[in-house]
Amino acid sequence: MPRRVTGRKKGSIAKLDAEARKKMIEGGITPLDFLLAVMRDNHQDFRVRLDAAKTAAPYCHSRLASTELSGGSIEPAQPQMTQTLDITGLSEAELDLLERVLEKTALGMGQTN
Repeated sequence: MPRRVTGRKKGSIAKLDAEARKKMIEGGITPLDFLLAVMRDNHQDFRVRLDAAKTAAPYCHSRLASTELSGGSIEPAQPQMTQTLDITGLSEAELDLLERVLEKTALGMGQTN
């Protein structure tokens, strides 16, 4: 028994697409060209221009890829900064003051001795 062939013939979509593109090129303006022309027309209402820009944007700009951070903790990541200070020229009083400031800073960041 011969197998019944159903559905579209191979290449039919490509053929229709090619015909549509040919007619569009012969017509002189594509839908995207029209939207961009409306968007750039300063005599149009701003809302109309904005709508045209929103509609045309996906055809002109690719979407940004989303990224996901992974890790074992659900707590926000804490920035880690390292800086070397030259304290050789400080007096005893200045060193005491620096020590108190650094202790307050460390306590404020959740670090303890």
